[in-house]
Amino acid sequence: MSDKRQPPHGQRYITHFERFGLPTFAFYKPDESKPWQLTVKGTTAANLDIKPQLAALPRQHQTADFHCVTSWSYADVSWAGVAFADVYNQLIKPHLPEGNSPNIVVFRGDDSYVTSLPLEDALADGVMIADEMNGAPIHFDHGAPLRLVAPKHYGYKNVKHLRTIELADSEGAYTFPKPWPRLMEHPRGRVDYQERGRHLPPWLFRWLYLPIVWPTRLLFRQVAKGRRSD
Repeated sequence: MSDKRQPPHGQRYITHFERFGLPTFAFYKPDESKPWQLTVKGTTAANLDIKPQLAALPRQHQTADFHCVTSWSYADVSWAGVAFADVYNQLIKPHLPEGNSPNIVVFRGDDSYVTSLPLEDALADGVMIADEMNGAPIHFDHGAPLRLVAPKHYGYKNVKHLRTIELADSEGAYTFPKPWPRLMEHPRGRVDYQERGRHLPPWLFRWLYLPIVWPTRLLFRQVAKGRRSD
C-alpha cells in the first residue's frame, strides 16, 4: 500500500485483515458433513442449486480495498471468482417466473447472517461470488468456500459462507440478524456515500462503533485460537 494513499472519509487503514463481524457470529462452525450448495429462491425451479454451474462461467480477478463499516479498511485484497452479473444473467434469470422483475437480492450465509442489495447494485462491476483470496482458496476466516464481494459497499454487505440467494420485490422481504438493530444497516451501504446505517449521520455511527471494535476483535481472536486447538 502506498504511504500516500488516503482511505475513504471516516476510514483508517489497518495492517492485519482478521475475521471480524457481529459478535454473535464469532462462534459459527460449518457442518462439514453436508455438501455445499448455493441455492436460489424465487425462481420457477424449486431448490435451484447453481454451485455446480459456477465453474462454467468466466473467471474474474480483481484487487480492491475492503472497508468495514466500523471505520477500518484493509488495502489491496485480491479476489477471484465469477461476476454476480454473469451468475444472474446466465444461471438465475432464465428461471425467473414470466413477468417477474425482482428489485432486491437477498444474500444469506451458512452462519445465518443475511443482508440485501438492490439488484442494480448487485449487478454492478466488481460484485462477484468469490472462491479465492490472495491467490488461494478462501480461508474459513474470510468466508469459505464462497462469499459475496462488493468492494464499493461496506463489509456488512459482503456476506461470508454464502449459501442462499433470494429474489424479492422489496427490502422488507427479509429480517436483519438479531440482536443487531435494523438502524445499523443501510439499504445500499455504499462507501463513497458513507451509507453506514439509517436515519443517523455517518459521524454518529462511527462513534457508536468505536467502543465495540477492539472487544469484538479480541473475541474473534479468542474463538479462532480455541478452534485451532480443537
